[in-house]
Amino acid sequence: MSQETLSKNIRYYRKARGMTQQQLAEALYIAPQTVSKWESGISEPDIEKLCAMADLFAISLDTLARCAPNSAGRAYIAIDGGGTKTAFVLFRESGEIIDQITLGGSNPNAYGIEVTKDILACGIEKLLSGTASQTVGIFAGIAGAGVGNNRAELNAFLKTRFPYVKSCVEGDFYNVINCVDDSDRYIAVICGTGSVVYANDGNKLNRLGGWGYLFDEAGSGFDIGRDLFRHCLACEDEGRLDDGLYLALRDALGGGIFANISTVYAKGKDYIASFAPLVFDFYDKGDIVAVEIVERTAQRLSYLIDQACERYDCGDLAIIAGGLTSRRDILEPLIKKHLRHSIRLVFPKLPPIFGAAVRCMKLCGGDFDAESFEKNFVKELSKPNG
Repeated sequence: MSQETLSKNIRYYRKARGMTQQQLAEALYIAPQTVSKWESGISEPDIEKLCAMADLFAISLDTLARCAPNSAGRAYIAIDGGGTKTAFVLFRESGEIIDQITLGGSNPNAYGIEVTKDILACGIEKLLSGTASQTVGIFAGIAGAGVGNNRAELNAFLKTRFPYVKSCVEGDFYNVINCVDDSDRYIAVICGTGSVVYANDGNKLNRLGGWGYLFDEAGSGFDIGRDLFRHCLACEDEGRLDDGLYLALRDALGGGIFANISTVYAKGKDYIASFAPLVFDFYDKGDIVAVEIVERTAQRLSYLIDQACERYDCGDLAIIAGGLTSRRDILEPLIKKHLRHSIRLVFPKLPPIFGAAVRCMKLCGGDFDAESFEKNFVKELSKPNG
């Protein structure tokens, strides 16, 4: 271990994390003069302090003690958290993506607030450990963050866990909104595993639906999957074993529907929602039951959009995103068919993680050119990890 390399690294990674010598000293329970001596090469920290600094800087002990630091630069972390997966992207103001990872679902209402905290901490620390850039901002748009005290608790957690980085947690609809042009008034529709509608009247964000899968019927992937299972279980009870949807689901499960019901319950709502594409496939074939299920889903979404229009002065723009929009070709005309109000439906072409990145830059005051940022970010996002 070179004393010169170590002293340079302590200074480098301290600054990269936005810490003063005083702040590092307080974190390590030592005097500021001790940090100054380390960085000047006058003395060296013992192994206990080395390990503590490596943890604090979110790097390996070997990187701190032996490796010359990589090229630096301001960096940001964007997070898009849903019921099935959570995407993390580390990026620069230019839109260049430094690193990206995907972890499991992080909706606190589905998995509990502690699981959400663990997912966030794990993803952020993995990204921080792989870069020497000065990470100055973290934005997490998390499904379910707007319910109860979730947002406040998650914000407090990030500020405690990563005190030298500006961080913010909000609902995942912000990821969607920031994928399109700014507007003071709008309706935001999220329809993935779960669903929720927000109406922004320019002063306040108002929620409709989003009650959770036990009570909600707002038009979601879970609704479609659940209706499929209901139909197929009824087919078994009534002896209609030649039904097309029943045969397709039986093949997917590898056996009878009720015979697999304990497995379905154990795997939960995300697993049930994963069968929505099967229903859309049968919709394409003109299957009567599949058409009824999808029509009912679109009607639920249309109803909430109409309610938003009637209750709030939120304009005539509805931004619709989520997993179900992969079948926009089916969903869009059906929603329009059931709407009572004249509403412009916009389906963002950009992924929600892009909106999270834009939100992060805006909150942190990042200096970026929107057009080139989008071009670079989307190009880099399409590249495989590693």
